Amino acid sequence: MAEINPKLLDKIIRFQVDLRRLEASERKKIEKIVRQIEKGVLARLSGDEIATFNKRKLSALLTSISEPVSEAFAQMQDMAAETLDGVAKLQIKTAAANIDEVFIGYNAALPTTAVISGITANTLINGGPLADWWAKQESDTIFKFSSAIRQGMVLGENNQQIVRRIIGTRTQPGLLDLTRNNANALVHTAVQTVANNARQAVYEQNSDVIQAFSWFSAMDSKVCPQCMALAGREWKNDKGNTPIGHSVPFQLPPIHFNDRCVLLPVTKTFKQLGLNLPELPPGERASSLGPISADTTFDEYLQRVSKTQQDEMLGKGRADLFREGKISLNQLLDGQGRELTLKELQQKYN
Repeated sequence: MAEINPKLLDKIIRFQVDLRRLEASERKKIEKIVRQIEKGVLARLSGDEIATFNKRKLSALLTSISEPVSEAFAQMQDMAAETLDGVAKLQIKTAAANIDEVFIGYNAALPTTAVISGITANTLINGGPLADWWAKQESDTIFKFSSAIRQGMVLGENNQQIVRRIIGTRTQPGLLDLTRNNANALVHTAVQTVANNARQAVYEQNSDVIQAFSWFSAMDSKVCPQCMALAGREWKNDKGNTPIGHSVPFQLPPIHFNDRCVLLPVTKTFKQLGLNLPELPPGERASSLGPISADTTFDEYLQRVSKTQQDEMLGKGRADLFREGKISLNQLLDGQGRELTLKELQQKYN
């Protein structure tokens, strides 16, 4: 693996940690919206027993069930759009500032306005437009809810039994849990897609100092085989993103849902830049944290920063649990870790 500039690596990991905190905040918003679906469904299933319905009355019920679902997904889509726009603009600004800080006196070029607008307007998840993914999740949810009601009617179940299948119980997940999980996965993947695309757009505009990209698959303790195989692969920062030492075509992460991989910039050496300065010796990536490797995980990174920084990122109580080895960073940030709203993220990096 190429030598990654330690300052850039440190800043990228910090930003990625903060994005995870932002996602935790978005999950709380999604939870509130999903609760609206639950209230809407309960209200519509609190009347006459569905087992007694005729075909016309059942059709009217199924139509009414789709209303709270459609309203909720419209809210989630609007919420995500605002977040993604903020993430894109902030990531571009931060990536450029990071380059300027590493190369003193350098004025990083920014992507064109058209490129910046396209980052959020043309967001693709697994090759499909983000808007289509929202529409698919909405239609799938309505279909599953309708199927659960029809199945309950055929089986002669009462309304409460049908509600349990949709809402779930403390011990048995329901269809609403699937809706929540799918929405969370889509928001996470969209945030990571926009952040990676925005960062990449800045790097491509500054090929005079950034010569290549290296795939970093160690952002999560549960790395899939596909991402593991890409770990350490490099591509040139040229028009075709030519592979270096392999034949794997270039692609930007995330390459699947819940992917947390990133591309790290490989900067040119001082010699390549025509500067008569001593290079960092291989393996000795001096930084405020000491030597840092490009395969540093989130957990390893947090173990190297100060206790104050850990408390700031995770919250005092959760940071104590992390330091005691009782809980992992994944558990913290995927659960109820120290959330970061978009406004707080903007204030932190502006």
